[in-house]
Amino acid sequence: MNWKHIRQARKARHMTQDQLARAIGTGQSYISALESGSQPNVTLDVLQRIAAAMGMVVRVELADPNEDASSPKEAA
Repeated sequence: MNWKHIRQARKARHMTQDQLARAIGTGQSYISALESGSQPNVTLDVLQRIAAAMGMVVRVELADPNEDASSPKEAA
């Protein structure tokens, strides 16, 4: 999974990794590992805490990996 969007959102809010880590109750090294992709297993709880700390929400989408995500969906 690509976590660049977390880094981009954090930087856009002028937050350091340490500030985000403190806000969600973890260490700066965890945020660093998450943003670099070396922390592959992240719980929904952690994502929700990160989102809340940055004034965002978590959106979960289930998708068929064989479908083109950019193609418009037909209404059922």
